[in-house]
Amino acid sequence: MSQQAVQQLIGELVTDGAFAKSFFENPDGALSGRDLTEDEIAGLKAMKEDELGQFSGGLDERISKMDV
Repeated sequence: MSQQAVQQLIGELVTDGAFAKSFFENPDGALSGRDLTEDEIAGLKAMKEDELGQFSGGLDERISKMDV
């Protein structure tokens, strides 16, 4: 179930600009209550906003809602 939680969270980061902004401002709050292991949390918190923006920018506009 944890892999599914990571996939869902990454999907939210890419498609929901408001969520992405809140995640990078307060990752602990955004990750609270999610079914994630400590390693997954550490990996997600290590993501850089500009890297996610680059990834998101490569997606079709109909998929991504993140401000790049």
